[in-house]
Amino acid sequence: MSDVEYLFMCLLAICMGPFSVVRRCINRETGQQFAVKIVDVAKFTSSPGLSTEGFITTVCFLKLLNCT
Repeated sequence: MSDVEYLFMCLLAICMGPFSVVRRCINRETGQQFAVKIVDVAKFTSSPGLSTEGFITTVCFLKLLNCT
């Protein structure tokens, strides 16, 4: 069981991209529902033109939007 699956009960995939999937999840402790984006970082960073720094920039941008 992954960390995400330990914390959340993952349900339907809402959407999928080349490096990630967004799933409807329920926090196992509180019952609150979330959309959780699960990124395959190894796949992302191994693609030409994409890097760990680009991934971190994206995460920081989502935090600014209060999406995390």
